[in-house]
Amino acid sequence: QPEIRLVLGGSYLTAVAGDVARLPTAVVPADAIVLFDGEDALDAWLEVVLRGRGRLDEVPNLYVPRAGTFQRASPRPSRHTELGALPVPMWTGRGLELDRYLVPRYAVGLPLTRGCHWGRCAYCNISSQTAARYRRREAALAVADLRAIVAETGSSWFDLPVDSYHPSDLEQLARAILAAGLEIEWAAEVLLDPGFTEDIVATLARAGCRCLRFGLESADPATLRAMRKRTRPE
Repeated sequence: QPEIRLVLGGSYLTAVAGDVARLPTAVVPADAIVLFDGEDALDAWLEVVLRGRGRLDEVPNLYVPRAGTFQRASPRPSRHTELGALPVPMWTGRGLELDRYLVPRYAVGLPLTRGCHWGRCAYCNISSQTAARYRRREAALAVADLRAIVAETGSSWFDLPVDSYHPSDLEQLARAILAAGLEIEWAAEVLLDPGFTEDIVATLARAGCRCLRFGLESADPATLRAMRKRTRPE
């Protein structure tokens, strides 16, 4: 329907950002493409398109159809969203029925960091965020998010699907969860990092951590050096 606007984005398009300007609009009939972080760009684009406020050439991270391809709307560099400025994610809405998922408990995906604090692995294509500056949502805000989402969804099981949560940041989150008396269970994605000491892992477990996911990739020193991966066999 012509009155429906279509905006594309996400990690896959961002991963091929250099090719976006060559996408023909005849093949990708979108009204706009947003690369990298999308919150600021989508909000600004909606203001221009729906309310007539602002200008497209001031919208960051935005590509618009021009002369049969997609061209960058603004000459400004890509902008990374400050996570502390974001509201609590919304998990209910028309058509979203969490109780109908075929799982014992709905696992709420809540990414509380962006970017990879290592960010040097030569092979990595997990996410376009690995090339972005590592950022985290402050522990107090994260705990408020968790509490609000439990009240909204009824689920107390969370997954933190991020590129790599830094050990000290994850420890701060765990201590904040314990201090708040928040009874939840959760999993997170991390690197094989010596910062995960026995004491820190024990603290994470007391705060409800039930799973840490990490990529080993290889135990061969030469391969690890070629990857520029931090892990070492010992």
